[in-house]
Amino acid sequence: LDEYLRPSFQGYRLEQDRYVPLRPAEDGSLWSVVLGLELHPRGEHLRLFDPEVQRWLLLPEEEQAERRAAETQATVAQARATVAEARMTNESAARREAEARATVAETRATTAETRAAAAEAHAAAESEARQAAEAELARLRAQLDERGT
Repeated sequence: LDEYLRPSFQGYRLEQDRYVPLRPAEDGSLWSVVLGLELHPRGEHLRLFDPEVQRWLLLPEEEQAERRAAETQATVAQARATVAEARMTNESAARREAEARATVAETRATTAETRAAAAEAHAAAESEARQAAEAELARLRAQLDERGT
């Protein structure tokens, strides 16, 4: 194109039914009033720059690469969220299991205390019965001794 067109990058603006050449900036770029963008020739590509946000508009390949990168980041974030959720679920299950074990231990302790109290009551009743039997035996012996003498 350089062989036929000097300069090879040119632009025109329509003013009152006639095309007027755009004056290139020092770097060779052209300003598009309609687009609100700077047009920059870069090799075989036309690059567009948005001065309002100070950013180059992406080429289709660049946009696709950024989209893939964003999708990958989203997938990684989702995987991390899934792992965190699984950890929370596991921790919750472990907490419930520990609480269940504590409840079982408390129940066993209460049962053991109840059995100990019952055993003490039984031992006290047997002691009273033994004392009563011994007292009865002593009374009967005393009666026998009175009859035998």
